[in-house]
Amino acid sequence: MWHDVDFENQAIFVKRQYSAGEEGREMQEVKTKGSRRRISIGPNTCEMLREHRRRLNIEKQGTARWEEHDAVFPSTVGTPLYPSNVRRNFWSVLEEAGLPRIRFHDLRHTTASVWL
Repeated sequence: MWHDVDFENQAIFVKRQYSAGEEGREMQEVKTKGSRRRISIGPNTCEMLREHRRRLNIEKQGTARWEEHDAVFPSTVGTPLYPSNVRRNFWSVLEEAGLPRIRFHDLRHTTASVWL
């Protein structure tokens, strides 16, 4: 969420997560104390996030159905992204690029392998 991004101190705070609740997906505190953390980000990442927020603000103005949830990466109408939608969009991008279908999480393993 945007209020968890600290541009001044170049950090992102992980405090909450979307989880399945009684009334669908809802924002909840992370499960363990170890899950709460501060992630340092560099000035380039801060600038990219600022630019992303500027673009989102423009998109909001052109969308009558916008629901504000303070999400850094919302759906096209401002609601939280569902994993199935992210997966579907990811697979579409892979297909357009002529790449094999992989799990979104595999990007993490690929990055680690490249860094090694």
